[in-house]
Amino acid sequence: MLHHFSTKQKIIVMLAVMSGLFLVALDQTIIATALTSIVDEFKSFSSLGFVVTAYMLTTTITVPIAGKLSDMYGRRLMLILGVVVFTVGSLLSGMAPSVEWLIVWRALQGIGGGIITSQAFTIVGDLFTPRERGKWQGLIGAVFGMSSVIGPLLGGWLTDGQQFFGMTTDWRWTFYINVPIGIIAAIVIATNLPSIKHDAKHYPDYKGAALLSLALASIVLAVDNTKVVFDFLIREGISLGAIQFALWAIAAVSAVLFMRQERRARQPILPLSFFKNRTYTILTGVTLLFGAAFMGSILYLTQFNQQVYGASASEAGFMLLPMVAGMMVSSITTGQLVSKFGRYKPFIITGFSLATLSILALTTL
Repeated sequence: MLHHFSTKQKIIVMLAVMSGLFLVALDQTIIATALTSIVDEFKSFSSLGFVVTAYMLTTTITVPIAGKLSDMYGRRLMLILGVVVFTVGSLLSGMAPSVEWLIVWRALQGIGGGIITSQAFTIVGDLFTPRERGKWQGLIGAVFGMSSVIGPLLGGWLTDGQQFFGMTTDWRWTFYINVPIGIIAAIVIATNLPSIKHDAKHYPDYKGAALLSLALASIVLAVDNTKVVFDFLIREGISLGAIQFALWAIAAVSAVLFMRQERRARQPILPLSFFKNRTYTILTGVTLLFGAAFMGSILYLTQFNQQVYGASASEAGFMLLPMVAGMMVSSITTGQLVSKFGRYKPFIITGFSLATLSILALTTL
């Protein structure tokens, strides 16, 4: 733990961390306004979901694995690696010649994004006591909020076509913009973040990592774009239902084997003892539900605004401003209040109540 660091040192470290996190947060929203142009160019609307899902799939798999690896090999090394992988994935995504290659490079981006995301939250735990963490996690939420404001606006502006040095921007520039940001973030992290690690001896849980990856990948493929991904099997006469059933079966078996492996591993990726803590278990479920609601509203409201209301990419970005502005303000304010009063439950209940009523109101559009 680095609780002994001075306030100045902690601020410098957090600025380094947030520079990397901003890169990931910006990408999650900047692409939202560009999706319509992407599927129009590649004439592949059925792949719309998978352009997003490929990123989320590899991020989901990477987060727990990267978190454990950083305990072994150090936060700085993993964070720089995440930024480099993400930046390269962004460059290749912008150069993608087809939607299939775009999906592949988005998956690579997701690996980098997962590494960065896992480090951001673990470093908060390294630097601050539980009472202090609220306000700093509130600032991390503000990074997501700020990127949510900038992302759709910048994405729409670039997608609509701007002139730079005789070049006209398009949706590909929503990926190219990550390259200079990534280079700056890597420099800031390398010069300011100390090497933090907790495990003196390394016992990588390779079997656990493989089983977790297989389980998560099977779940995502069973529910999203199954028909597109497994079209070659469907053409051979295998029904969609049979493919989905097989994927769910693989996920279930992999999950059982993963839990068995975690009980035996010397340094498990996900210690099952965590789930004996009722608060941890409940908040894990809450985070899952919030992620679904947040990503769904950001990604599909932009599509709704463009395809139903006929908004341009830039206009669709502006139409998200009320939501993301509210998010940014409430994130910072709530973090400060939690640290001041030492209570978090009322804020979670209030937040979910407001979000539920607001999303219910969206059904009237």
